[in-house]
Amino acid sequence: MAMDGKSLKSTSVGGSSSYQNFVSIVSVYSHKHGWVLRHQVMENKQKSELEVVEELVQELEGKNVVITLDALHCKKKTLALIIKSGNDYIVALKKNQLNLFKAVNKLVSSTLCI
Repeated sequence: MAMDGKSLKSTSVGGSSSYQNFVSIVSVYSHKHGWVLRHQVMENKQKSELEVVEELVQELEGKNVVITLDALHCKKKTLALIIKSGNDYIVALKKNQLNLFKAVNKLVSSTLCI
């Protein structure tokens, strides 16, 4: 199951100010079936994509699925919720989390040398 949020075109209010608001949809997409199984509409002034994904993860508890996420969700709380739900995950990792990036890079390098 892929989880990702996308903002809806022409829903932005407030221009480039810090008070900008826009509508997004966070979807749960099944790679196996090619369907959006669940989606949740949100406004960024009321909720963040992180919160919505955490709610959707809890809804998938015990479904025995692999959840894929972009680097935005490479957070301890989100990943702990996925583990607690009994599911697995694949999450993107960027260099802005340098210590974690170095540890994973070292692990992958040592595994490839076997």
